[in-house]
Amino acid sequence: MYLRSDYYNAVEEEVKVIIADIITEVENGKPYDEALKEAYTAIYQSKDAGYDTANYEGIDSCYYPDIPTVDSVYFNRARKLLSEAIEN
Repeated sequence: MYLRSDYYNAVEEEVKVIIADIITEVENGKPYDEALKEAYTAIYQSKDAGYDTANYEGIDSCYYPDIPTVDSVYFNRARKLLSEAIEN
């Protein structure tokens, strides 16, 4: 049970829209780990269109200066939706 169930539900609907294509790819056999990385990138880009992971190749994530601030609920819901896509 979530303490903020209304918030989680609202974010889940938003994340469904953001990663809809990735969810479909997972349902069609795309590896979860690859899809999760793409989903995280899509979520970051939904908050800051200029976010580009290519700038951070080979750099430890603690040194990323321009990562947009995103509530962890977005990533939680993305993992849930991708896991459900595997089960379907």
